[in-house]
Parts: sequence; structure tokens; C-alpha cells
Amino acid sequence: MLTALLQRGFRTSSWIDRSDAAIEWFDEQRMARAHGAPPTLGIHLAMGPDFPEMAANLERNLQEGRVGLVQAIMRRP
Repeated sequence: MLTALLQRGFRTSSWIDRSDAAIEWFDEQRMARAHGAPPTLGIHLAMGPDFPEMAANLERNLQEGRVGLVQAIMRRP
């Protein structure tokens, strides 16, 4: 992704890999669900009824190193 952005003229102001933080978040969510009911409010409301399946796929792909989550600020001159 970074290479594609740079080739299109973007410059990197900030590039932070948040993959490990995302894996930790999934672990925390699993622990919270194991100790009580799911939250009334949460990202699942915005993402819709397929969110559990989408989240499970993202978690598996993060753990297997097939995807990553990046927080980036890119600028075009």
C-alpha cells in the first residue's frame, strides 16, 4: 500500500503499524464477551448484521500476517 501511495505522488507524514494493537483489541473483546453480555452500543451497530463474520475474518487474517492495520497521514504536494 505504501509503495502504491508513494508512486502516486503522496508523501508520508506518519505511518504507524497498529496490527498488534488490533490483535490485542480482539483479545480484549473476546474476554469481555466471555464475562458478560455484548455491549448495547458499539461498532457492530454501524457495521451491520454481518459484523461478527467480518470481524472474525479480520482477526484471523491479522493473526496469520496476511493483513495489517496502519494509521497513516499522507500528503500530496
